[in-house]
Amino acid sequence: MEECPPKLRAALSTTRFTACRISEALSLRWSNFTATDVVIPKAITKGKKNTRTIPLNPKLGGEIKKWRETWINEYKKEPE
Repeated sequence: MEECPPKLRAALSTTRFTACRISEALSLRWSNFTATDVVIPKAITKGKKNTRTIPLNPKLGGEIKKWRETWINEYKKEPE
């Protein structure tokens, strides 16, 4: 996975460490990631039953941080 670009690594790490589906991971916004949790809103979950709050795994946090830094370098602004 080291060879993958940061965006793909972040998406794959999100599915791995939160047990969410790829469609759920790709639907997440930056605001769904906090310093301690990943919040998967019920609007994007299968069945749209419950919002899920999952503790942020340190490895996932690192991948999200790298992707955020790449985003800022590429787009020259903070992600929304």
